[in-house]
Amino acid sequence: MSTCTVASENASAGVIRINLHNFRNYAALEADFPASPIVLFGENGAGKTNILEALSFLSPGRGLRNARLSHVTTLPQKPGATWAASVQVALTEGSITLGTGLEFTGTGQERRAVKIEGVKAARQATLAEWISVIWITPQMGRLFIDPASGRRKFVDRLVFSLNPMHAEHIQRYEHALTERSSLLKKPPYDPSWVEQLETQIAEKAVAIAGSRKAALQQVSDHQSDSLVFPRFFAHMEGEFEQWFEQEGSQVEERLRQTLHNNRRLDAEIGGSRIGPHRSDLNLTHCSRNMIAAQCSTGEQKMLLLAITLAFVRVQRHNQDHAWRRTNLLLIDDVVAHLDAHHRSVLFDEVCHLNLQTWLTGTDLDVFQELKDRAQLIRVDNATLNL
Repeated sequence: MSTCTVASENASAGVIRINLHNFRNYAALEADFPASPIVLFGENGAGKTNILEALSFLSPGRGLRNARLSHVTTLPQKPGATWAASVQVALTEGSITLGTGLEFTGTGQERRAVKIEGVKAARQATLAEWISVIWITPQMGRLFIDPASGRRKFVDRLVFSLNPMHAEHIQRYEHALTERSSLLKKPPYDPSWVEQLETQIAEKAVAIAGSRKAALQQVSDHQSDSLVFPRFFAHMEGEFEQWFEQEGSQVEERLRQTLHNNRRLDAEIGGSRIGPHRSDLNLTHCSRNMIAAQCSTGEQKMLLLAITLAFVRVQRHNQDHAWRRTNLLLIDDVVAHLDAHHRSVLFDEVCHLNLQTWLTGTDLDVFQELKDRAQLIRVDNATLNL
């Protein structure tokens, strides 16, 4: 078992303890941290990103690697092997223990269990009531040129952090879409049941589109006036978004009627040809007047950082004016790819945020500006050392 204890003074909200069991290369880990910026450094393969991945499972979904749950355990070759991750989170007042892990149903299907203070929760979305987690990884450098599904997931993670109900809306929307598709492919079906599903799809579609629009508007409103990171214009685009803007309160009925009229076509293609599951993020580099997909690789990375930092400012604003949840920002192996000026500005930004930031890298030298402002921890073969 690897154990690491770090002294903490004047800790604010953040993760102050991590316990891992059979998680990636950690057979067992117990580690205490301050609720301050954390830098994990060490050789490739030491286990730095695995800790960030464990933290990313505190949000709905499949974590920062988008991995199958059964592939996360240290024992993938053993049928039925499970893993668990739990954290103690310092809140504005007191603390709370959140846990998650892999379990199997009676039929052998894998699913993610969630516990709040040791009590099993019915939904992953319950985690979002206590903590929000967003991240930047090297793989996200392709975000603006990869398929639209990745950009939708990126936006939805931002929305989860602002609106915990968003995860449940998406889950119910996707479940209703799948069930409708299954019924349409196997006639004869009960028209009244399909109609109920179409009503639910239309209702959740409006909620999803509205939440995405509101979140991106807040992000755009909280951009930095600094010229270091580019200013951007962000919005969701697609046929349904056009309806959403044009139809107002009638958009829900229009989608419900469209689903009804398209049953034969949807039965052939599977799913539905229109809805927020077809939408895409449009991000424009303002000074270049160019969409992100057409920008250079370096500009795309700067845009990704710009929109993430703008979102963090939204979280800080909401903490100052509304409810208080713990927020985490995970920056995995990204800092080394920035020049000294951008790196310095990024460090200044995260140190002034009212949230805990976790950064990883192989070279300690690039984090020297943080040595008096963050906790630096060496990771060596799944062992954490000061």
